[in-house]
Amino acid sequence: MARSRGRSSGAISRPAPQPAKSPTRAPSPAPQQSRPTTGGLGSVVAEGMAFGAGNAVAHRAVDSMMGPRVIQLETVTPSAANTANLDACVGQHKAFQDCLDTSANDISRCQFYMNMLIECRKAGSASGTSMA
Repeated sequence: MARSRGRSSGAISRPAPQPAKSPTRAPSPAPQQSRPTTGGLGSVVAEGMAFGAGNAVAHRAVDSMMGPRVIQLETVTPSAANTANLDACVGQHKAFQDCLDTSANDISRCQFYMNMLIECRKAGSASGTSMA
């Protein structure tokens, strides 16, 4: 069975396929307007003042909701063991301080006195903890 290549009278004609459309491009963004650079320092100062004012308003708003901020100072009194330890090492501390004063704060020259002070404090803290 051979097919005929010609058109028959009963055939339905189809429209020719249309070429594929190219994707539409987004419109180009509007050109950006540049700010004048002559008032750079003035604008920075104004921006800083506006930020500071806004910050102060926000702090006041938070304080009105949460209550004012209160700072409490606590004093710590040294215990009897610590004061006894400090009293025991007064001589070593004075010798170390005198050495620093005479040697223009050159700690390498006063290493011996510093070691004596450290040993005194260690001995005092060890004996202070065993008494308690």
